[in-house]
Amino acid sequence: MGLQDRRKMEACKYSYDGLKLDQFTKRVIAISPTVFGFNEQCAKDNAFQHSPSKSADKTIEKAKEEHKGYVANMRAAGVEVVVYDQANDAAVDSIFPDWFTVQRGDSIPDGVLTVYPMCHPIRREEKNTKIIEELKKTCKHFIDLSSLEATGEFLEGKGSLIYDHRNNKIYCCLSDRAKLSALEKYVGLLNKISLKPWKMVTFQAKDKEGKVIYHTDCMLQLLNKHALLCEESLLDPQRTMIIEELSSTKLNICPYAILTISFEEASHMCCNILNAINVNRDNVLLMSLQAYEHYTKEHKNILEMNYKVVVSDVSTIEYVGGGSTRCLLAEFFQALSLILMLSLIHISEPTRPRLISYAVFCLKKKK
Repeated sequence: MGLQDRRKMEACKYSYDGLKLDQFTKRVIAISPTVFGFNEQCAKDNAFQHSPSKSADKTIEKAKEEHKGYVANMRAAGVEVVVYDQANDAAVDSIFPDWFTVQRGDSIPDGVLTVYPMCHPIRREEKNTKIIEELKKTCKHFIDLSSLEATGEFLEGKGSLIYDHRNNKIYCCLSDRAKLSALEKYVGLLNKISLKPWKMVTFQAKDKEGKVIYHTDCMLQLLNKHALLCEESLLDPQRTMIIEELSSTKLNICPYAILTISFEEASHMCCNILNAINVNRDNVLLMSLQAYEHYTKEHKNILEMNYKVVVSDVSTIEYVGGGSTRCLLAEFFQALSLILMLSLIHISEPTRPRLISYAVFCLKKKK
C-alpha cells in the first residue's frame, strides 16, 4: 500500500456526519447577467477563456439561459439560492462574484463580510453597493480591502482563497491576482475578530504549460470528506507540504482524503465545484457537465458514492468567461441565531423553554 493510499484510509476513519455543517453553506448568492462576454483584460492570465465564435447577442442569450438553468437545478436539489441582478453593464464578468465573501462559523459566529481588491480594473466595476449594504445587515463585522487596489496588492476573494473552517486554515495559490502582502493584511484583520486564529497556507502552482495558475479554485477544492488536489501543478517541497496540511491527523482536527486530480481533469473544471448543503442536510456537489464528463471513472464513483451530485451545462459561460460552477456563486453562511432557532423546532414541547433559555444565554455578548 502506497503512502497516499494510507493517507486516504487514515483520513476516512473520521466521521463527518456528526460535525457541524459550518464548513459548507446552505445558501448561495448568484448574479443574474444582463451583459456577458469575453474579457480581454482577464484573458491575459486566465487560460480557460476563449473568444466566442457566436455573435455577442447570441453569447449573452446563451449565458442567460445557462445561468437560469443552473439556478433552477440548484433549487430543485434543495439548495437555497439568492439571486441579484447585474448592476453595471460595463462589467461583463459580473456573473462571477469573486469580489466579496460572507464568512461565518465557530471562529466568527457573528459573521464577516469582506470586499476584496480586484486585479483588473474592469472587474472592480462589479462591486455592487446594494449587495454590500444588504449583506452588511447580516454580519457584525465588515472588512473592505478595496484601498489595496491603489498599491497593486490584489486578493480576488473566493477565487483566490479556499477556506477550511473546520481546521481554521486559508489556502491560497499566490499569483498576480493573489499577493502575499494583501493576504497577510487580510488575515491580520480577520484574526482580530476571530475566536480562533486562522493559518495561512500559501504556495504557487503552475499549469501543464508552465503558466502560473491565477486562482486557487482551479487546482484545489475542499469537500465534506475529500480534498480535490492537482498535485501535478505543485513542485516539492510545496507538494509534500500541501498534502500534509490537508491530510495529516497531526495538523488537522478533521483531515481530508485526497483525490489526486490530473492536469487533464483540472483543465476541464474538475476542481471548480462547490459543496453545499440542501434542505435535507445532504452534501450536494454542484459541478458543470464538462467537469462531470472528464472525471476519471474512479473519481466519479467516489464522488457519487459520497455526495449528491448536481450537474449543470454552463459550457458557454466556461468557454467565454473562463469560470465554472463555483466561480458563479458566493457562499452565504446563515446567522448562528437562525441556525439555532431552526434546530429548536425539533425540540419537544416540555423541554423547549429550558433549552431556549440556554440558547439565548449562549448568544449574549461578553462585556
